Amino acid sequence: MKSKESEEFSTELQKAFFYKSFGDPKLFIKESRFPEIAFIGRSNAGKSSLINAILNRKSLAKTSRTPGKTKLINVFVVPNRFSLVDLPGFGYSKASHAEHKSMMVLLEKYLNETVKLKCLFVLLDARRKISDEEILLLQTAQNKNITSILIRTKEDKLNQKERAESKKDSSQLPQKTIYASSLTNKGIDEIREELRIHIQ
Repeated sequence: MKSKESEEFSTELQKAFFYKSFGDPKLFIKESRFPEIAFIGRSNAGKSSLINAILNRKSLAKTSRTPGKTKLINVFVVPNRFSLVDLPGFGYSKASHAEHKSMMVLLEKYLNETVKLKCLFVLLDARRKISDEEILLLQTAQNKNITSILIRTKEDKLNQKERAESKKDSSQLPQKTIYASSLTNKGIDEIREELRIHIQ
């Protein structure tokens, strides 16, 4: 059963609105007024769908069937509380090496320069193995003393064998791992609770 605080927080999340998109992390960092919770992950990891599920909104964060479409930092604000920062996806297979490198530079730039980030959620399709990019982003956050949590998305698509392999893969990292599905809502309440704890 949810606590009264958790219930109130879930209601508060539904008040979130889209604030602005930024092409340069420095512009957002300069303008940021609230504690930040950021979501980062490979293209097609399901960031927008997960954010919509967390906020209990159907289409606040725009989803796309075209991986790699989001190249901007999209910011959503829960009034007078905190910002949800949807960072651009990386690792899209059709992107050039130069594009991929510039995207990773942008992401690292944000992580290294932000002063208001309270928690970083690193999203990874549960069917994929953890790559050097995810490890780099988790380590960058750790070096900045920023709490980071690995979210294994699309959990509903795993069979029993794949689930066991995915959990073995995740156990290599010291960060907490949450298995989630925006389709079945598995893990959504747990992620909301992490949000609530880290913005206090």
